Amino acid sequence: MGDELKFRKITACKLCHKRKAKLSRRGFCIECSRKLNQDAISQLRVKKGETYEKWKRNMLRNLQKE
Repeated sequence: MGDELKFRKITACKLCHKRKAKLSRRGFCIECSRKLNQDAISQLRVKKGETYEKWKRNMLRNLQKE
């Protein structure tokens, strides 16, 4: 019994903090997951924002490896 790891089950969304029955693996409810996804898509389209900068940085790093 001492070797078993005990994990705390996530029951509230990380973003809205509402208790939900179903959460994603990262701990977001369906509504917040959709919002985060749409925000990421819009940032990539307008080429501005934190998500776009992270994507650009990783693409440049990947191209330098080749």
